[in-house]
Order: sequence, then C-alpha cells, then structure tokens
Amino acid sequence: MYVVVLGGGENDERAVSAATACAAETALRESGHVVTTLDPARWPESARFVSTVPESEPDAGETRRLTDRLESNLRSGLFWAEIEKADVVFLALVGGAGENGTLKAMLERRGLRSTGATSAAMRLAWNKKRALEHIEAAGVGVARSVLVSDAYPSPEDVADALVAELGGEVVVKPVEGGSSLGVTACSNLDELCAALKLAEGAVLVEERLTGPEFTVGILGDEALPPVLIEPPNGWFGYAEKYQPGVSRELCPAPVDRSLDARLRREAVRAARSLGFDASSYARVDFMMDGDGELRCLEVNALPGLTESSLLPLAAMVHGWTFPQLCERIIALSARQ
Repeated sequence: MYVVVLGGGENDERAVSAATACAAETALRESGHVVTTLDPARWPESARFVSTVPESEPDAGETRRLTDRLESNLRSGLFWAEIEKADVVFLALVGGAGENGTLKAMLERRGLRSTGATSAAMRLAWNKKRALEHIEAAGVGVARSVLVSDAYPSPEDVADALVAELGGEVVVKPVEGGSSLGVTACSNLDELCAALKLAEGAVLVEERLTGPEFTVGILGDEALPPVLIEPPNGWFGYAEKYQPGVSRELCPAPVDRSLDARLRREAVRAARSLGFDASSYARVDFMMDGDGELRCLEVNALPGLTESSLLPLAAMVHGWTFPQLCERIIALSARQ
C-alpha cells in the first residue's frame, strides 16, 4: 500500500512524535509498503524525523511558529491533496492536534482511512476529567480528584480545601493532554500552592497513589501483557538487579495470574467506556492505591512507538516484531 506517515507536529511531544514516525516509516518499508512522511507543522518542507528523542523541548516561540504553520496547512488544499493520495494514513502525531481528535475528524470528513481511534474517542480521552468520569461509570476504579479551573482568584484560596478533601499528598496535572508533561507531585500545602501558581489553564488535582504502576496496551479486542513501571527503589525488589537509581519497565509484569487477568480486563473496559473499539489501539495506565486496588489514570489514544516506548515492549513480549505491530495497527484501520 501507499502509506503517508504523519509525525512531528506542534506541541511539546514533538520529539516523541518524530521518533515514532521514524520508527513506523522504517518498519512499514520493511514490510514492503511505499511510504511518505509528512510533518504538518513544517510542510512543505521535507520531514526530518530521527529515531532519538532529545531531552530538550521546543521553546515557546518555536511552538507558536509550529502551531501557526500546522493550522495554515490544515486549511490548505495542496496539503490535503498530498494526504489524499494515500491508501492509509498512519498517525504518529503524539499529543496536540494529532491526539485530541482535531486531525482525525478532518480525515474522517474526507473519508480517508487512518490509524487510531475515532475522533470522538480521542476527544474524550484527551480531557482527563471527562474521561475518568466515563471510566468510573463503567465500573473501573479511579483516583479521587478535583478539577481546578483557571478562574480561581489565587492558589491559596483553593489549596486548603484540596488538602482537606484529597489529603496532604496530591498530584497536579493538566486536565488536557496525553502524557506526563506538566505533572507535579506535591507532598505538602506549600508545594501544592507552588504547583497551582505555575499551572497554565485548568488542572486536575488527584490524590497521590503509592502503589505499583502498570500500563496495558490494547490492539482491537486484544490486551497485551501488562508492563510494570518500577521506580529506582523498586516495587517488588527487582530494581536491585539493575543499575542503581534507574527506573525499569518489566514485561510481563511480575504479578500473579489473577492480577494479570484483572489488569487486562480493566484496561479493555476503560478503553471501551471512551469509545475505543475493535478498529483502534491504545495504552491504559494504572496505579494501585494503599489498599491494593487498581486505579485507572488515563487512556492514551496515540501511545508513542519509539525504541523505548511501552506498547512496542509489550508487543515484543507478546511475540510480535515491531513491523508486525505496525501491520496490525494498519489492519485495524480497515475495520473503521
């Protein structure tokens, strides 16, 4: 097939998106497809995607320029003429317009086949508060949280009430977004006030969970082996086998069969509650609370597919090579 891979983009996750696009391009070529890469935030310049993810993020000025170019291109008939040549569009645009449903809706209106969930599911997953409400209504546990709008007079006006409701240790995160960017863990009232002062826009303040963290990849109707994200001090005593002070991702997660099955079952239920169906894929994140109960953190609509990403790790343990994973993602889009 002729595949157009869209990557890069306009937001702080641009580097991950570019690395995902680079990996997907290589894998799809290995599978025999004809591939073109486009960066909607740089077109008509040639896409320059690399496999490495630099630690630095785009500065504010660069982000504004990328956003302006992307918005202009999405209104351009010439840009869409390039995309409409494709048999399938592979979405590698992590974050921003690529993950919040904006670009997907445009592809849907044009009747173009593309990878990933529907625009409605992406929009719902993008807003953490609304997503968690749907997930909880489906019977999946979530952490206690409070939405703090950007209209409050000052952090001090709300911080005391938040601590009284959620406890002294909380996590502050942007209400919209698809990754851990902008997430701040707070251990006391002063740290919470500082985090609220730095926040841009509405935030979700959640109780701080202390148990193990897991993530589960879903492709269509299939849940992949859970991954344990182990901090340097270790959840189950495995960390000392590795480099001291470095977190590790363990797959399959070293848990019993019962918890493994529960993680997979709850991941599918959470994703389905947001509209992720048999034609889509996602990655669902969990943590345990102090009582050992699973709490869903979020559903990632377009998880990264870089060399160090968690969905490819789970797929490899499941027995799929990276090119096979990309093939399966494309095959799912035929069901839309």
